[in-house]
Amino acid sequence: MKPSKPGLVDTNILVYSINLDSVFHQRARTFLKVGFSKQTFYLTPQVILEFYNVISSKKFTVPLKPAKIKKLVNFFADQAKFPYIFPDKSTFQEAIKIALQTKSFGKQKIFDAYLVATCLENKISVIYTHNPKDFRSYKGITLIDPLK
Repeated sequence: MKPSKPGLVDTNILVYSINLDSVFHQRARTFLKVGFSKQTFYLTPQVILEFYNVISSKKFTVPLKPAKIKKLVNFFADQAKFPYIFPDKSTFQEAIKIALQTKSFGKQKIFDAYLVATCLENKISVIYTHNPKDFRSYKGITLIDPLK
């Protein structure tokens, strides 16, 4: 799938792009390569922290050595290569408001609400994710699964 609109790339797309054992590996890599070359994708510090959390977990499909984890995190954290959006002073309160409105309780849903608030405050209305169910309850966001 070619990126059609500017949008935020969710953590799972980054993870699939580096997981050689995933059936989604090649699609994720191609999708990211095209989108970032056209400057239509954005990352957030939160996505990079979630990426670190996943790839450094003992549950990750192929355990990675610390040097490889550092290299991958630094690659995606390079703001010269990848455009970033950032939360601002009001993002925290907006995330709480969104979470309460959508009854987003438990299972770390507050972090999804924070990601949505960050997008909306940066005028980004698209999230590219392979887990659209995580974001369905949030208004103002279009979800696109580029790995279908």
